[in-house]
Amino acid sequence: MGKKSSPAPPEPVDPWEVARADAEFNRIDQFTPWGSLTYSGPNRSIANLNLTPEMQALTDTRFQTDQAMLDAALGRIGDLNQQPIDLSSFGPIQSDAGLSEFAATGLPQLPGDMGDFRSRIEDAYFQRGRRLLEPQFARQEDALRDRLANQGLPTTSDAFLDQYGQFNVERGNTFANLADQAVMAGGQEASRLLGDTMAQRGMLFGEQLTGSNFNNSVRQAAMQNQNAARVQALQEALGVRGNQFNELASLLGLQQVQAPQMQNFFGPGQVDFMGAQALNAQQQQYAHQAAMQQQQAGLGGLFGLGAAALTGAGAAAGKGSGLWKGFKGG
Repeated sequence: MGKKSSPAPPEPVDPWEVARADAEFNRIDQFTPWGSLTYSGPNRSIANLNLTPEMQALTDTRFQTDQAMLDAALGRIGDLNQQPIDLSSFGPIQSDAGLSEFAATGLPQLPGDMGDFRSRIEDAYFQRGRRLLEPQFARQEDALRDRLANQGLPTTSDAFLDQYGQFNVERGNTFANLADQAVMAGGQEASRLLGDTMAQRGMLFGEQLTGSNFNNSVRQAAMQNQNAARVQALQEALGVRGNQFNELASLLGLQQVQAPQMQNFFGPGQVDFMGAQALNAQQQQYAHQAAMQQQQAGLGGLFGLGAAALTGAGAAAGKGSGLWKGFKGG
């Protein structure tokens, strides 16, 4: 009886063949108003994109426009001022250090010694009054002497001395009053002079202070205007340079020309070739396993029959021997 051979296992699937077949199945030629996408070559591995004349002309125009902008940008690079901005060309920054400090000059001097000044005023006042009064008293004295002489009174008589003494008292009182008035006049004049001097100093001081403040205000306004003009000039220079770089950046920021996308009129489902191949390989494996199980079951039945036959033959041979009997009796 010949030995039955085992069923051969299924051949392993070549993944490259599966991938190529899957790709080939799913390469579907497309034809749209914008152009066509077809496949050719071995295993349809070459993609051919053909634009319509209108789309091709539009794509060519985009390329030409980008090329023109790139050429313009390259031409602008040489025009850029690559040197740093010279801040010294805008002048120095003005500060408050240039403002002048106020110092009063040419003010009237205050009287150094008011007591001496007052004494001189008092003396001047008294001397002026004395010069006016002495001629009057001299005339009055002459008139008194004539009158007393006409009355026949000698200069040594009591009546003469009495009247002449009264005249001297009145003259002394007049000069005493004149001295008091001189003192008052001296004080008033000193006060007036001091007040006038202070008023004049205050007026001149105020005028000088106002003039200094005005000059400082003018200089400060001019300083602020210069600083503002400097800032504006610097901003304008930065703006010009910034515009140059912005224009160049805009020219270099070209819109990338992309190939037109072929839009399908329909959405075909992708052929699941790899899934079908996997299912086929799985079924083959199941069939191989079933065949192996069936073969093993058949071999098991044959082995059972052989064992039974061997057991019956041994029992028949043992009945006629002493060994069987001895075993039986035991």
